[in-house]
Amino acid sequence: MFINKKRSLKMKRVKLVLMLVVMLLACNQVNAKFGFVNPGMGFGFSAGGAMGVNSDEDKWVLQYCGYLQSKLISPLLLAQVSLGYTRLEAPGVYYANTAMADGRLLFIPFSTERMNPFLYGGFGVSKRFNESGSGFLPMIPFGIGVQTKIGPQMILEASTGYNLSLSDKLDGRERSDNDLGRLSNKKYDGFLGFQIGLVYSGGSNVNADPDKDGLTTKIEKEIGTNPRKADTDGDGLNDGAEVNQYKTKPLQADTDIDGLNDGVEVNQYKTDPRKMDSDNDGLNDGAEVQYQSDPGKTDTDNDGLNDGAEVNKYKTNPVKTDTDGDGLNDGAEANQYKTDPLKMDTDADGLNDGDEVNKYKTDPLKIDTDAGGANDGAEVNSKTNPLDSKDDIVKTTTTIILERGKKVVLRGVNFETAKATLTPDSKNILEMAYNALVANPNVNVEISGHTDEVGNDADNQKLSLERAQAVKNWLVQRGIRSDRMKTVGKGEKEPIADNKTEAGKTENRRMEFYVE
Repeated sequence: MFINKKRSLKMKRVKLVLMLVVMLLACNQVNAKFGFVNPGMGFGFSAGGAMGVNSDEDKWVLQYCGYLQSKLISPLLLAQVSLGYTRLEAPGVYYANTAMADGRLLFIPFSTERMNPFLYGGFGVSKRFNESGSGFLPMIPFGIGVQTKIGPQMILEASTGYNLSLSDKLDGRERSDNDLGRLSNKKYDGFLGFQIGLVYSGGSNVNADPDKDGLTTKIEKEIGTNPRKADTDGDGLNDGAEVNQYKTKPLQADTDIDGLNDGVEVNQYKTDPRKMDSDNDGLNDGAEVQYQSDPGKTDTDNDGLNDGAEVNKYKTNPVKTDTDGDGLNDGAEANQYKTDPLKMDTDADGLNDGDEVNKYKTDPLKIDTDAGGANDGAEVNSKTNPLDSKDDIVKTTTTIILERGKKVVLRGVNFETAKATLTPDSKNILEMAYNALVANPNVNVEISGHTDEVGNDADNQKLSLERAQAVKNWLVQRGIRSDRMKTVGKGEKEPIADNKTEAGKTENRRMEFYVE
């Protein structure tokens, strides 16, 4: 009889293993359609079979169970609390209307997109509700199972295992001394069981894309983005586009820190959101937008200087070909002629740089190209050739007439730019002024200096006075008494021509005698 009981128990175990294999295959086929869900807080109900191992006559009976489930510290560790019922029966030997309550831990050793296999174990109690009844009997459930998704937040769970009662009172009869349990080696009752059930889980579907951004919940959780917000960093690109297409950072609105957020770079300016300076011109893309240059074009105004060089080196306007309006574009001034692209008349000779190069063929860096003694602007005004030094000498037969109460403009008296230093070409007109003072020994004059409106008033006032003093000093050195001359600086207050033109500015930069 004892041998028969061992064979019967072995056959029961074989059947139980076969049933678990069938359940695993069925779950796998269902899962192939749906993909898995990350289990969280949920509840479920299951039904299955149970069979005692207390008698050779034990048979399979139905069992039912309801339970609550919750994720613990790790998604690979779950807790279940269950309440169940079965009627264990061995015809002609015993029956037991049995209620069970237990708590168990489910350990998921690995998780795939297709299923969550698990091991479970726990502790609980059972109570027999027969006529004779029983108290609460301690019980240890353990086994294996698998969970798989069959719909949104719905899990199919299959499990099989053993419930070991730590008592000989589960079936209401006492075992003989040689009738020991195989697992406990004691006179403990127990029963095998399998269950298939449904669990409604509050966990999220890791393969779903609730915000429709092209990334699954699983991926978004891995990279730290919000699975319910299509554009986590609010930069104008959804998270999927940032990760899969543009390779930008979905948690940083401005990946390359150039002052433009990634969406603006891609959608508006067509620049590279991962590169600060898309066109490699020395200005980052955000700065180009600030300067109104093209962040996708190295030289926005096509003047021969890239935008970065214009802004950082030459201080010119990257969207204006000829910043100073002198007729030469900025690139030609900087690279070819070496003139100042911010100054119309680099050498301050009265001719702007463009006219010198294109019209008169003079040197825009030299005041007196032919070195004949008269600057280029003066020669153009006097109709002489600024490229021929022979015509630079002003005939000394020309005289200056001094009449009391009248002004005389000393045209041709020139100074170095922003200085009170007389230029060599001023000698001829100063000689005429000297001759006029010698010819009129009883005449006193007021020497007044005048400037154009470039610069501030105070500086121009000071400069004009210093230049008047320079003229007086030259005449004193030639022999004119100092007390016959006084000086005054008028600055920019008394223009005689339009300061908006270069020719007008040249006219306004002058020295005058006022005859007293």
